[in-house]
Amino acid sequence: MISSLLLIITPDILKYYQKYKVCTVPQKTVHAEHREMLQKIKDKDKDGMKELVLRHLSNLIDFAKLSTKGEIPEFEYGHI
Repeated sequence: MISSLLLIITPDILKYYQKYKVCTVPQKTVHAEHREMLQKIKDKDKDGMKELVLRHLSNLIDFAKLSTKGEIPEFEYGHI
């Protein structure tokens, strides 16, 4: 069920992210962060992984804070 739901909502979410430039981190940086995360998993470094995930998601976290303050238009399914 979750997989089906994701297939339905993901295209609109991606359009929303692109429209409001939610994640503008260069692809090289994202790939480096993912490699770093994989290494943290291999090393079983929970604290390092937590720090990396928070850093990796910082743009999204900042965007969510703005949207809860009403500074970003509400997401309307199918209206992007």
